[in-house]
Amino acid sequence: MPSTRKCASVCIFGLFAQSHAAVIGETTFTSDRLCSAAVDDRTCSPLGDSGSTLHKDHMLLTLKAATGKSVCTAEDNDPWRIGTFVECCSGMQKALGKWTGSDHSYRCRPSAAPTPTPSPGPALSQTSVTISGGQVKTNILEWNVYYQNKDTRAIAKTIAQKQKPDIIGLCELTTSMSEMATSLTSAIGKRFKAQPGRNGWQGYGTDIFYNDEKWDALEGGVSTASCSSQGGQRAANWVVLQDRASGQVLITGGTHLSYCSGGCDWLHECELGELYRHLEEMKQKYSNAPVVWMGDLNRNVHSSIVKNLMAGYIGRDTFKVEDVAKTKGSTHMNGGEAIDHIFGDHNAVLLKRGKHGSTGQGVTGKVLSGSDHFPIYSVLTVGR
Repeated sequence: MPSTRKCASVCIFGLFAQSHAAVIGETTFTSDRLCSAAVDDRTCSPLGDSGSTLHKDHMLLTLKAATGKSVCTAEDNDPWRIGTFVECCSGMQKALGKWTGSDHSYRCRPSAAPTPTPSPGPALSQTSVTISGGQVKTNILEWNVYYQNKDTRAIAKTIAQKQKPDIIGLCELTTSMSEMATSLTSAIGKRFKAQPGRNGWQGYGTDIFYNDEKWDALEGGVSTASCSSQGGQRAANWVVLQDRASGQVLITGGTHLSYCSGGCDWLHECELGELYRHLEEMKQKYSNAPVVWMGDLNRNVHSSIVKNLMAGYIGRDTFKVEDVAKTKGSTHMNGGEAIDHIFGDHNAVLLKRGKHGSTGQGVTGKVLSGSDHFPIYSVLTVGR
């Protein structure tokens, strides 16, 4: 039986409050409730109301309040594991490497320990890139094509009817990436490629396709957001592109947030945290290169989660972004305000007047080429 006296330890979502600190570790007890236990008993039971649960955005504050201790991440664990950054424990520092698989991620490692040699992965550039400082014009399009829609030719034809984008982000794409790239090449008349690192479906994110005649892909990937997502697991896509003519680097990607009636900022912050973990990593590696990302957020620009992320807050501080699509009207066949968006790095992108928003395709109440959403675009000048 768990002790009924004042808690000697607390565990929550894999956090265990030890005598010196609350430590995040892979081998600790995991639960979605705040728990109490005796010192020698790590079998936890709910603290207080047995039906009460805590979401990840309240986790750290609750743990600190319950224990009066600091919170840190244990050795060989990801400091972003819970969807928000938690400092490494004393004597350790965050280190970037290919710890598992082919994707880069952070781990807390002893300060004196060198970062491990990356394991073999895709033949992508891992060398730091010096940005030329120039500017480049780009046409970016985003569209949620609907998860049951497998008609790559119809998707590509619809895109090419109104726009000739050189970067395309597609949400809910569940068909072949190579077939989609081939269809885009045929419809637009430019050689399109699928983003690097998209080796299998990891969840609903924003798959990126780019004009290979204009852009060189330096690296990219996709990862699953370890959140309590609704309507299927969510993913974060990221790609680093370099303009072949000017040398300007652009970081792009995106995600598709869960649908929650009435909103669920705590969950959206977790899902955004997975995307921003990679975007921030790439900004650090590529000399603070500008970011333009996109996706179906299931929330409009007046919602608290979107207003906060534009102001540079996703449950923690990050870089500011601007709404560069500025879509008027709906992006869904059921009407309402736009829930699909394109965001650009604050002070690093210049929006061309009149060249943004809806592509003008789609009628309320009707499916567009197999999709329940309508495409949006933005013509931008990118560069600091």
